[in-house]
Amino acid sequence: MATHTEIRYAIAATIQTVSDVGEVHTRERFAKRMGDFRKIFASEGDLRVWIIVRRGVEESSAARGRRTVIQRWQIRHYAQFNDNEQSEIAFDTRVDAVRDAFRNHENLGGSVITTIVGNQAGVQVTDAGPVMFADVLCHSARLALSTLQFDREQ
Repeated sequence: MATHTEIRYAIAATIQTVSDVGEVHTRERFAKRMGDFRKIFASEGDLRVWIIVRRGVEESSAARGRRTVIQRWQIRHYAQFNDNEQSEIAFDTRVDAVRDAFRNHENLGGSVITTIVGNQAGVQVTDAGPVMFADVLCHSARLALSTLQFDREQ
């Protein structure tokens, strides 16, 4: 069974298969001062950031000899507003391209059994709208991903 760290990196690698996604972080980032926080996400050109966080783990009974482990992931995407370039259209296009990437990499390179859990397949967009991020007005999308794997046999 892949560790949460291996799954995080597999999620990041899947996001990075899409061109021009920007920075991908495998953990939530913090800083004590806003200036330091901005430096974490400093990149050339427009701010474009993805952050991967594990939000939950569910484990089933081992009645059939193996436990099923479902991990719930949140992926946040932030991208700087640019009204003159209609950045919302590019933002939504990039989010959809990432959703397509997960559809095409259902087992995250073999690190999980599947990203189809219950009636949800792949990445779900759970919320979107403008936010201030690193002191910059940004588009924001909150994405949800569930992964299913089997625990080591007892």
